[in-house]
Amino acid sequence: MSIRIAAKEYMTGAVPSHDGRFSPSTAQFSARVRMHDEIGTRAARVIANDPSKMQELSPEYQADMRERIKALPGLKKLGYSAGDADGDRDVA
Repeated sequence: MSIRIAAKEYMTGAVPSHDGRFSPSTAQFSARVRMHDEIGTRAARVIANDPSKMQELSPEYQADMRERIKALPGLKKLGYSAGDADGDRDVA
């Protein structure tokens, strides 16, 4: 998703520091992709903490956000237990 967003920004002239007469260098393009990846990761953390915000996204972005949330490091996976809040006694 980040690659498509960065490409669209360059094609439409939405990158303020870029001279639209020339193609971006690989370094410029990858920096823009990294920026969008970081923004997406921050948004995934926010939505993981408040899932109701997912409704504000288009279906295309919802699918991307679900994948980003799954990939978050250190995210406590939600599960169910029978009477044991910490899940210490759950048996697999």
